[in-house]
Amino acid sequence: MRGLFAAVVLALLTCAGAQQQLSVNGTSVEVRTELVPGSAYAPAEAYARALGAEYRFDARTGVLLSFGGRFLSLRSFSTPAQAAAAKTALMVDGRRVPGTGAVTADGTVYLPVKSVTAALGGQTAYLTEVKTVAVVFPRPRLTAVSPPGAWGSYERFVLSFDAPVAVDDYFEPSLGAVRFRFRRAELGSDELSGRPFDLSGGRISDAAFVPSGNFLDFNLILQGGSSYRTFSEPRAEGERVVIDVFRNAAVGGAVGAQTPVLVLQTEAGTHVLAQRLKVALESRSIRVNLQRATPAAMDRAGFAAPFLLTLRQTTLPAGRFNVYYLPPDAAALDFPVRRGAVAAASDEARAQLARLAPAPALGERIARGLATGLDTRTSLTLGTLMAVPLQTLGSAAGRGVMLELSASDLNRSGLVAPLASLLSTLLQGR
Repeated sequence: MRGLFAAVVLALLTCAGAQQQLSVNGTSVEVRTELVPGSAYAPAEAYARALGAEYRFDARTGVLLSFGGRFLSLRSFSTPAQAAAAKTALMVDGRRVPGTGAVTADGTVYLPVKSVTAALGGQTAYLTEVKTVAVVFPRPRLTAVSPPGAWGSYERFVLSFDAPVAVDDYFEPSLGAVRFRFRRAELGSDELSGRPFDLSGGRISDAAFVPSGNFLDFNLILQGGSSYRTFSEPRAEGERVVIDVFRNAAVGGAVGAQTPVLVLQTEAGTHVLAQRLKVALESRSIRVNLQRATPAAMDRAGFAAPFLLTLRQTTLPAGRFNVYYLPPDAAALDFPVRRGAVAAASDEARAQLARLAPAPALGERIARGLATGLDTRTSLTLGTLMAVPLQTLGSAAGRGVMLELSASDLNRSGLVAPLASLLSTLLQGR
């Protein structure tokens, strides 16, 4: 496999009656095959730890894994039969992908190994001769490094890998030294190892790559009074890791209270409802800025809204609706906000993004209010209320909700008044 793929599990012999195992990145993890016949399930926390992914579980919203700049959410069920029947329980960056659900058994959450591995960019195989489930992930190579260009008050490195990569960072304040360790990564070119960088920005005094057998280190020495942040974003193949170095005084601030409510239209089918909703909300003293959900929208005035409503047309049956909000997780919020900072085309937009103060409680509160209100005040019936790491909502730093409706319900004239009334009450705190 062109030398980039490494079988993570190669030789784990299992004796008769012994518990089967799988190994992820060289770490053995228990695997259960009796929960759902024909499927291998692994403990979620152990799987995530071995992979180098961030893991979170909430009984209401299910499993959240963050790996390689991707966010995977997975519904969890209390019985194996329910999990096996849920063929579309997986979402990656807010997009549904095939996969069965997680199972909670004896107080432990178990993940379906095959579907979760595939969703995160890996492969699985069953080695019959040794009765072992093999998990195979591509070995990431560093293919490009941008110079530490200035982004407003930040100096930024952008590291491009050709496969998803796990990264750990360690900061030693007494030395001002930061080590970014990329697991199983290697240099795509020897030239990258000794590459000199222009460090005249005054925030970094030294930067160097140090390759090793099973990892790649990127070491920085920060000037006094500087701090750093890092985030990742997925590429078509691989991942970009962004490292921002800034003066300590550069962070903080809040979004102005006069920023208008921002309604995003994700499809043409939402346009009529959005226009009617704008009129109804503005009659209730709520300013509205209509925008389409395109990359260009990230750089427009009103982007960092105190509340963002995304309307989406979907294939739901008529009369049903779904409501989504961002999970109350700082890492999940930081990724799309900083991704917006990468995409923004002006210093003003980037500065606006940097001032965003995450407010996950607001999005969840309004989502729950909308779900309850529409279910009780209209003929619509709630289908799903869920926290998912949607990039569309991330730019609002937790102040966002996505409302999904069928094509027929989007054109329902009787929806505008109760929806506007609910939003007015929820937004203005009445």
